[in-house]
Amino acid sequence: MEIEPFRMESFYSGLLYGWGHAVDRRSGRERGLTATLRGRWDGAVLTLDQDWRMDGAAPERRMWRIRPTAEGYSGIGSDVVGTAEARRTDGGGLLWRYLVDVPVGPRSWRLACEEELVPQTPNVATVAIRIAKFGLAIAEIDLILSRAAPAGS
Repeated sequence: MEIEPFRMESFYSGLLYGWGHAVDRRSGRERGLTATLRGRWDGAVLTLDQDWRMDGAAPERRMWRIRPTAEGYSGIGSDVVGTAEARRTDGGGLLWRYLVDVPVGPRSWRLACEEELVPQTPNVATVAIRIAKFGLAIAEIDLILSRAAPAGS
């Protein structure tokens, strides 16, 4: 059976909700995480507005402009260094790779992110993000994205 390729322009169009957790690999501390994502496809560019809330941290926002390519997708994000590139995986999902500069006190850290998006149904996908500094894993984020709002929201 052939797996239908994950199409960001279809999946991310409209309103999505995310929930999951983040783990700091240094301390082992685990924190809850929620997200609201709003996407708009204009036929050439997917504009994706992401609002993130992690327990015990200030809310964060990332704006993306994403274009399909022959190999997958290419995108720029509001805090992404250069261009993010996504390639299709054998399982029908996408593997994103990108760099971000994160403020840490008076300095910033350049972090490498590897984000795997795996479709579960037409309205649900899982996301696993691995974050590294100097090639060493420092954090992991696991999310479920869905068109349906989580219970109690």
